[in-house]
Amino acid sequence: MLDAIPGAPLDPVDLVTAWAGRAVTATEIKGGLSHRIARIDSGDGETWLLRVLDPRVSEAGLGIPLAQEIANTELAARTGVGARVVHEFAEPPALLLEYIHGRTLDAAAVRDPAMIPRIAAACRRLHVGPAFGNDFSIFRKLDELLGLCRAHGLSVPSGYEDRLPAVAEIERALAARPLPPAPCHNDLLPENLIAARDGAVRIVDYQLSGNNDPAFELGDIAAEAEYDPDLCERLARAYFGGPDPRLTARVRLYLIMSNITWTLWFSVHHGLLKEQAAAADFDYAAEAAAKFRRAARDLDDPGFGRLIDDVRGLPPASPPQRQGGLMTKPETLDEDARRLAELGYKQELARTWSGFSNFAISFSIISILAGCFTTFGQAWNNGGPVAISWGWPLISIFILIIGLCMSELVSAYPTAGGIYWWAAKLGKPVHGWFTGWLNLIGLVAVTASVDYGCATFLNITISRLSGGAWEGTLPQAFLLFVIILALHALINIYSHRLISLLQNVSVWWHVAGAAIVVAILIFAPSDHQTLGFVFTETINNSGFGDGESGLTFWLYVLPLGFLLTQYTITGFDACAHVSEETQGAARAAAKGLWQSIFYSAIGGWILLLSFLFAATDVDAINEEAGFVGAIFTSALSSPLATAVFAISTIGQFFCGMSCVTSMSRMTYAFSRDGAVPGWRLWSRVDRNRTPVNAIIAGCVVAALLTLPALYAPAGTSTPVAFYAVVSIAVIGLYLAFLIPIWLRLRMGDAFQPGPWTLGRKYKVMGWIAVVEIAIISVYFVLPFSPAGVPWNADFTWTAVNYAPIAVGTVLIGIALWWLLSARHWFAGPRRNVDEEPSPKEPIG
Repeated sequence: MLDAIPGAPLDPVDLVTAWAGRAVTATEIKGGLSHRIARIDSGDGETWLLRVLDPRVSEAGLGIPLAQEIANTELAARTGVGARVVHEFAEPPALLLEYIHGRTLDAAAVRDPAMIPRIAAACRRLHVGPAFGNDFSIFRKLDELLGLCRAHGLSVPSGYEDRLPAVAEIERALAARPLPPAPCHNDLLPENLIAARDGAVRIVDYQLSGNNDPAFELGDIAAEAEYDPDLCERLARAYFGGPDPRLTARVRLYLIMSNITWTLWFSVHHGLLKEQAAAADFDYAAEAAAKFRRAARDLDDPGFGRLIDDVRGLPPASPPQRQGGLMTKPETLDEDARRLAELGYKQELARTWSGFSNFAISFSIISILAGCFTTFGQAWNNGGPVAISWGWPLISIFILIIGLCMSELVSAYPTAGGIYWWAAKLGKPVHGWFTGWLNLIGLVAVTASVDYGCATFLNITISRLSGGAWEGTLPQAFLLFVIILALHALINIYSHRLISLLQNVSVWWHVAGAAIVVAILIFAPSDHQTLGFVFTETINNSGFGDGESGLTFWLYVLPLGFLLTQYTITGFDACAHVSEETQGAARAAAKGLWQSIFYSAIGGWILLLSFLFAATDVDAINEEAGFVGAIFTSALSSPLATAVFAISTIGQFFCGMSCVTSMSRMTYAFSRDGAVPGWRLWSRVDRNRTPVNAIIAGCVVAALLTLPALYAPAGTSTPVAFYAVVSIAVIGLYLAFLIPIWLRLRMGDAFQPGPWTLGRKYKVMGWIAVVEIAIISVYFVLPFSPAGVPWNADFTWTAVNYAPIAVGTVLIGIALWWLLSARHWFAGPRRNVDEEPSPKEPIG
């Protein structure tokens, strides 16, 4: 029971019981040198850690004020490194904390070379978090503790004050080129490090925390675990991102300062808190002597002078710098690589993309020059103009909310795995498994769909330019598709340095191209439709219901028309898939994701309104089943109609290029975690740090998926089977979006956001996103015409919406694979940051 813990003035078990509303039990955890800690278990399976704070510790100068320690503990929890504060008790002062399940480290574990990168990653994550409310200097702490020893006549090891000139020399050397302060723990005993079950290292006990030189954190770790020079160099390299003798020297000098200063800490504790020291069953005097011996050894080492010389040569502004409440790196690439290492991965892909390029890839994949053209007929036949003029902005708002929810997630976890990684992190491996496969299959299907749509429009354009000499048959369309897909593969493989530039060009093509189309449709037609037609006209070519009235039209037919918006504005998760190639990804990818939706929504609406105002020959459009090309051919001259087709075709080409990029990065990331058969091959990068094998594999599968496009039912030119197969694209992607958003909702305030966050608005937005995706997923699998309803008198297999069959088959396949095999070996994201790089596989 907790009342057995020495130093606790009252029994806080009663407080926890009153707070929890149920009885709890407490088990003391040995090892605390100042405050007392206990594990608290409730009767229904909940576990917490109770930290009872002893005011005498801070009063004796052995810790920061209790209020500051509590505040810093809460700030550290925001980074995901510290334990979450569940509740704060005022009297006696105590913190009820999240219980971190894992292994408490000891000195031997901290010396393990495999553990060093994980410890460095934990420190980096703490150091880039919000600033603490106080500062800490090991030199001023030494002055304070030495003053206490002198004032109270406390004994210190013999010869201690003879070492003070060397301390002053160390301070001068380190101050010559100081590192900007970071929020530091400052007392990283091995026992304050916990290897959690998810593989990350967590840091507890913020008794001496404060903003400090981050190199001291490393030197203190090295001192407490008794590192040799080689281990110091490993730790410095893991933290700072590469070998640098000047940084290593800084760490080693702080190792000396840790030992010589904490010598006094143990002397004060032994002299002023004798009762507490006795209760802790720890020899504070012996520890003070041991630390001083180690400090004296290093000060007398012949290499001490070399350390002083090395650290004086440290260039300025190498470490993190503070901007606002966060720590960032001037060398953004280094900070991005560090954040990626915290998530468990090495920087293998080339990080050459700007924030604009990140935005550009999703903007290109959304592609208003693709979806607005190829899916226009879906809305025209199911609702008519109102499904477009009102449906587009309405559904765009819901999609933007989905995007904002995903932006928060990519800011917290900027990895190429994207939504799959988020699901596995926020949930369990099974969540990551389903999300990953739905996402990957969806991306392959989208690539096939977009490139085939591009080939279809190119087929029409060539036929028009050749005066009909090019017949534009299905085999010809498939040939063009294969050529386009091969070009996209080659661009992604060999133009790795140009691909981000081409994404930027794509943005301007979409903006300029859409503007030109709008201008043509404004000025070229001899007449236009009225505002009343554009914003109030309804059309029902679906065959369902009684024309354009009644509940069937408003609740069934019209929502089917909304799928135009839902299909067009998708693929925006690409911002996450290229986040490992984006500079400043935690912010840039988050902004790029929601901004790509926002600007596409505005541009797409303007483009679609121009279509509607030019749709003067309604009968001609209806005769061609709502095909957007009928608007151009009926309202424009032949050359202008051809120009519009050409502009759209080029936009779709850029869209397909971006789809291949996104698909290949997801293939690479999912393979890197062992989920895809042959994963070692698909997760390999070439000397240019491009996932060539993943690009080729994805494009080959996309080509095979498109083979049904060679077939059309007798009497038609529509490849029904192909459209049935690619119907899984949108459903698969949105279901994949749903899972991590729901898991984030379920996690609640325990979620640790990145620098871009929704704050408290996540609850409302998350539930809106979940409900919207659930509703549209139902509509996506419903029949689009009466002839597609089984047992209908006019039923025909060519009219069936094969989406539920295709998606159901995929889900059953994924589930069976999981139950029969994958659950035994797939454990979610695999850390590779701790692996030694292979000489055959270049590592960035």
